[in-house]
Amino acid sequence: MTNKGKIFEQNFAKCARDQGLFAYRIKDQYIPVQKGMQYGRVGLNPCDYFIMSPHKGGGYLFALELKSTQYRQISIQKDPELDDSAMIKYHQIQSLINLSQEANVVAGFIFNYRLDDDEYTYFMRIEDFSNWFAQSDKKSINRLDITMCGGIRISNTKKRVHYNYDVAELINSVAEKERSSVNV
Repeated sequence: MTNKGKIFEQNFAKCARDQGLFAYRIKDQYIPVQKGMQYGRVGLNPCDYFIMSPHKGGGYLFALELKSTQYRQISIQKDPELDDSAMIKYHQIQSLINLSQEANVVAGFIFNYRLDDDEYTYFMRIEDFSNWFAQSDKKSINRLDITMCGGIRISNTKKRVHYNYDVAELINSVAEKERSSVNV
């Protein structure tokens, strides 16, 4: 059976490339299975993708962690020593925070909810996620949390089987907001 989360990641990157954006996937490196573990673990990559926004005066590098689920919420590892089964790992949050400290880097999550024969996809900047994370006692994030904290819905259309995502619209609008905030 094909992993629907991986299909989403591939479709998202293909849409970015088809829309003229540079998209680079950081390949997962699996740590070998240890005695007593059923599966190997994925290495500690800083994020899933880097996507570059084109701009004559200098673009922005987007560091993105993509998460896709068939459920109404995405679980979060609140403690690095616990909850290893959560979809969002503690090190992913910390990596995105670290990347966002660099000049011209926008870091965040792409959340994809596959619900009721439709998909709802959002971008949430790591700064907005971190503020929500620090104030919330919840162990998962849902669509309402994302939109209430400044998340941006990503336009999509379904073809026969797969979705097309308007990645360029997202990247350009967020990059424009970044340029505006720097020039203020």
